[in-house]
Amino acid sequence: MTPKKSSKKKKKVVKPVYRSLSDLERSRTGGQVALSGFTYQFLYSCYLMLSEKDESVSFTLEGLEDIDRYKCDVTSNTITHIQLKYSTQRQDASFLKDVLKNYLEVYLLDNTHDFKLVYDFDIAKGNLNKLVNNNLDEASKKYWVGIIEKIMEENTQWNWSGFSSNAFLGKITFEKRVKDDLTLEIEKLLIERHDITTDNIRLYVNGIKVCCLEKMEYRESINRKELDAIIQNINDDISKGIENPAHGWIKKVDFSVLEATDEKSYFEGKKASPQDIALKLPVRRIDTEKEVEDSINSNRVTVIKASSGQGKTTIALQVALNLSNEYNIYQLTWCNDAKELNNIIKYFKSRVKLGEKPLIIIDNLDSQLSEWNRLAQLLQEEITYNYKLLLTSREDDWYRYSGNLSNVKSLRTVEISLNNQEAEDIFFQLKKRNLLHDTVSDWRGSWKRIEEKRLLIEYVYLLTHGEMISERISQQISTISTSENGRIKCEILRIVCFADVCGIRLPVMKIIHNLKEPTSSDYGEILKSVENEFLISIDENEKFVEGLHPVRSMHIVKRLHEFYSINNTAINVIKLTDLTYLSKLFSNLPKWITNREEIYDDIVKLCGLERERLNLLIMTCEYYIEHKPSKYFNKYSIRSWYSKKKEQLIIDSSTALNQLQENYDVSFPVDYYSVGILKHYPIIANNLNVEDPDELTKFLYLCSSITSIDYDYLVIAVKSGINQVMPNGLKVPYNFLKDLRVAIDDGNWEVMEKLSPPFPYEISTGFLNCFEEKMNLLELATSPYEGIDSVFELLWSYSISRDILVDKIDSEYLSGILMEYEKKITNLLKVFEGKIPAKEYAVIKQVCYDVYNGGFFGDAELNNYNNSLISLASNLQEKGSFIKIT
Repeated sequence: MTPKKSSKKKKKVVKPVYRSLSDLERSRTGGQVALSGFTYQFLYSCYLMLSEKDESVSFTLEGLEDIDRYKCDVTSNTITHIQLKYSTQRQDASFLKDVLKNYLEVYLLDNTHDFKLVYDFDIAKGNLNKLVNNNLDEASKKYWVGIIEKIMEENTQWNWSGFSSNAFLGKITFEKRVKDDLTLEIEKLLIERHDITTDNIRLYVNGIKVCCLEKMEYRESINRKELDAIIQNINDDISKGIENPAHGWIKKVDFSVLEATDEKSYFEGKKASPQDIALKLPVRRIDTEKEVEDSINSNRVTVIKASSGQGKTTIALQVALNLSNEYNIYQLTWCNDAKELNNIIKYFKSRVKLGEKPLIIIDNLDSQLSEWNRLAQLLQEEITYNYKLLLTSREDDWYRYSGNLSNVKSLRTVEISLNNQEAEDIFFQLKKRNLLHDTVSDWRGSWKRIEEKRLLIEYVYLLTHGEMISERISQQISTISTSENGRIKCEILRIVCFADVCGIRLPVMKIIHNLKEPTSSDYGEILKSVENEFLISIDENEKFVEGLHPVRSMHIVKRLHEFYSINNTAINVIKLTDLTYLSKLFSNLPKWITNREEIYDDIVKLCGLERERLNLLIMTCEYYIEHKPSKYFNKYSIRSWYSKKKEQLIIDSSTALNQLQENYDVSFPVDYYSVGILKHYPIIANNLNVEDPDELTKFLYLCSSITSIDYDYLVIAVKSGINQVMPNGLKVPYNFLKDLRVAIDDGNWEVMEKLSPPFPYEISTGFLNCFEEKMNLLELATSPYEGIDSVFELLWSYSISRDILVDKIDSEYLSGILMEYEKKITNLLKVFEGKIPAKEYAVIKQVCYDVYNGGFFGDAELNNYNNSLISLASNLQEKGSFIKIT
């Protein structure tokens, strides 16, 4: 009897309707599950390789398609195929069919192979449990034979002749490995077998993980010997890092909380530290943080740009903390020498090799970090992936130090500024934390007071203190000035805060030695008192003093220089500044000094005093080279001894050049001059044609006799008229003169041809001061077009960038750099307006307008305009015209 078909319809599986994005997100776990399985796979591969002692064993990762396996070749030629399965769900016999199918396909081709299933899940009681525990009864055997027969029915094209189900099942073994235990097991194996300290263990684990991932991608083999080589390479990289000078300029940002901090003290107007971020002290700016995070995820370089007090550093550190699970956070504190960039590259290359993903913070771009642009280029060339750069910069510093942005790929600038919405949000954050001042009841009043400058630091201070920073500082200074040691404290504040607004810090000991005001108190205690009262920062490890924040320091500087000359403070700060910070200090001085001519005169005098001290030191050293120490030593005799020695040296020099004087009209000096420790002997030739190679060679040959005298360079200037010297001369190394003499005396013309020509040299007043006859430098006419070639170079960069960066992903970056180029071009054109003929100026402006609107300006156009400039500059009396682009 034929059974009746059921009249019941199968129920359709109704897909749930999700009411929110968060519910929908929680439902989509496919990718997460896949990644968990993938992580389990390469963790086990790391463990398997490290646990293998036999060097003849090798592992092929992802060797056979569609099977997650590792192939193990041992001396007996046994091959084991290992498949890994990870699940958070309990599994029963039904899941194993696909695994058996994959194993069977290999087994039928070569039945000598073994198979292993490594798993991390719970197994339900039943047929699978019995198979795993090798405890099959008749019913279980029948079940598994039935599964294999189904696979045979589905794959009749396979060669099943001579196949035995029992023999096949006997080839399969099982091993349970818990995923969470694998990392610990890997660390134990590294410590036991390679004597690696636990401090570095994570670096090795990450390095081996990266190695496994690369092997999986290319389905390559690895053996014990190769694994040992990888570990040794990591050892080598770490040892290089210990000696790498970049260690002194790179610090790992540590967000761990070392000690509890008074929450209210943070709001005194100071720079945020990683510890402040970890303690959740700063107010959050979620939208701004997200914008920066999105930029980091999408771009290689992210720049946070704003004026001081807008929270650039706070945002950078907060974003770094937000991303600290994905990235290893580093801060670069020094980068202004192109020769040292390679050490920085080596450092971060080693971090990436060890499995890290660096996020490199460059905070407050200035002269100390001026080579960041070239560093970014080298990073993109030599590391290419797994790193990100995060810069913060003030507007003016970005204009000064940004460099050629067309060479930096994937850069985005995020400009931050406090707005109404953020101001309101910050008010309610502080209110929730009970940090608002008693007098503050509404955010609008405080916002109105700072709306013009919109500085975050001013706004937060006003909300938490009920007054502006400047008002509070004025009260503090009035109090401190009338207190005990008030004058000394004010002097300390003047120099420390002025240094801070110039972006530098001062050594503690130099400050103490510079204090002239008499006191019975200890200077160290006075400094500590100022730190407590005025919240300046003293670094006890490096013994430096600095202000807490440039905005706060700016208010102190203005208040303390209402009736006191800021130029005097500037001179004092120059005296106290370490050599490392001098360039940074001088780049910021023009913003603050009032009478530039006066202060630069004072600086010249200061340099003169330093030169005198250096000269005295050199004299003393030379004296003791020729004299033994004596208790009858008279320090005043050094100068007279040195003067006599110098006079004799000059006489010997002119005597050595007698033959030169017989052939040429030359002027000999009454003194020589030094650049650093190198001695320069100057001469002036009255009738020398330096453009004639034969005449110049003869002249230099006759000069070579001076090499018997103790100098480093011979400097030659040419007289151009009565009491006038050409501004450009020649600087000739002693080695050149010696080689030239030997080559000519021996007739060795091959050596002559290999000699490098003397250096061009700019004649200085120091050179002229060495002669008895007073002479001046000939002033050459300067072209009004000098420097305008920069406009055409920027137009070229503008046009080429627009031509190359055409992908949609580059559109935002392109827009940013085009705006930067246009801004620079506009500023340059203002300089030349009125300096060059109006007609020529109009032509250049039109060219700029055409390029901005799509016109192409490439190599040919750049060369055309540069050639026209050369033509115009060579004949200032004639009117030139620019070549028009067709």
